[in-house]
Amino acid sequence: MVGSQSSAGCSFWGTSSNGRPSSSALGLSPARLPASGDDPIPQLTNLALFLENQNQINSQNPHFVSLRNQAINEGNLMKQKFDEAHRAYDLKDGARAKALSNQAKAHQERRNQLNKQAADWIFKENNRHVPSDTIDLHGLYVQESLSYAENFINRAERNNGPDSLRIIVGKGLHSQNFQAKLKPAIEKLVQKHHLAIDFDNHNAGVLLVRRNVPRDRVGLDRSLLNHLSSDTHHSSKDDGCIIV
Repeated sequence: MVGSQSSAGCSFWGTSSNGRPSSSALGLSPARLPASGDDPIPQLTNLALFLENQNQINSQNPHFVSLRNQAINEGNLMKQKFDEAHRAYDLKDGARAKALSNQAKAHQERRNQLNKQAADWIFKENNRHVPSDTIDLHGLYVQESLSYAENFINRAERNNGPDSLRIIVGKGLHSQNFQAKLKPAIEKLVQKHHLAIDFDNHNAGVLLVRRNVPRDRVGLDRSLLNHLSSDTHHSSKDDGCIIV
């Protein structure tokens, strides 16, 4: 993920041995009063509130918004060129069809690059202050979030990390398109890594991922499974479902 937080004066949050906030800091207990020279962040009552506010700020950052908008534009141009290529092919103009197809692929590559830049930027910014056993996926498309989640789980396995991990997905978890895309992907992760996944009882926008569980506990919690199974017939035409 990202390195330990770089800004000074945040020691009022409980920290783990690597200097990052501990999971207990996600609770609702108030932070201590700021001392002289402290970062302004202690004026917020808790880390969860800070993260929520920071996510909103990051999602409206001009750099991030510009990258996403450029990617959308490249995607529109890609579709336009592919449509023109198909029409040229139907008219038996193979040379023009190939040229238009190549242009479409160039727009597709540019779109993917812009989206990757946007995803890398917002993931880094949103995860500066989270505990080492947690990742925040706000601002990512579903497929992007799944990639980061799997990398997070792989890293925990390689480094003998904690058996209990937290994945913040926010209210995007409750959108129909998100459910349709997320359920099969989560089930694949569960089987691949032998995980047990359920809701955080204290925050429905957080998934609890437990590693190294007995074989009879591998799978999705029934309440989560039922939730992800609802309205899955509503499919999306693209990957435009962002975790918000």
